[in-house]
Amino acid sequence: MLLAVSVNLGQCRHQPSGDPEAEALLTELTTAALADATGACTAGSSGGVATLVVRATSQTNYTHCDLATGARVEAGAGSGAIWDIRFQRFKAGTNSGTSASGSGGAAAGGACRTGVSDFAAVTSVSAFPGVASPDCPVFAVDTELVGAGAGGGSVAFSGSTVLKDWYTYNIFTHALTARADVYIIRSSDGAEYYKLQMFDYYDAAGSAGYPAFRYARIPL
Repeated sequence: MLLAVSVNLGQCRHQPSGDPEAEALLTELTTAALADATGACTAGSSGGVATLVVRATSQTNYTHCDLATGARVEAGAGSGAIWDIRFQRFKAGTNSGTSASGSGGAAAGGACRTGVSDFAAVTSVSAFPGVASPDCPVFAVDTELVGAGAGGGSVAFSGSTVLKDWYTYNIFTHALTARADVYIIRSSDGAEYYKLQMFDYYDAAGSAGYPAFRYARIPL
């Protein structure tokens, strides 16, 4: 069960209450509200493979990441920001199609599904051992999709048709589990390609909204 708490950071002036527990809760909520608004892309590695954990806990804002640097970037209409993949909780998109406003609508971007679950086996954009008809190297650009909205119901959003089903959902536990599929993401300028495999959606404390993946640059 999700608990929605609204904190007005701009108009609320906090006075000490004398209650340590209340003080700690307010501090925690304020910090969470700020984190929710900013997001983060945290680079790491596992077994010699680069990983990226995205803090994408906001229900309204996307967290945009540059795969070349593993860093979060600001993105907005006409900003020309360099980003390759973005998340808003479980919703994923690439810098392409209807999601490419951050690059003036001119980004190449896009994604394709290899049909392979062995991350190490994908060594280029066009070679997939044992796969008769992979989606790649045809890249699908982002389009308008429909997904779950905050508080239930559905909402239209711009995202990747390829990455839309990167997870499975358990209706009994309400938990998301990453599929083993290996995807290929084309960079926003169309010059670089990255193989990508999702592996988590939760942080160490079990909080949702932290999609994580391993990735590596590969040749065409």
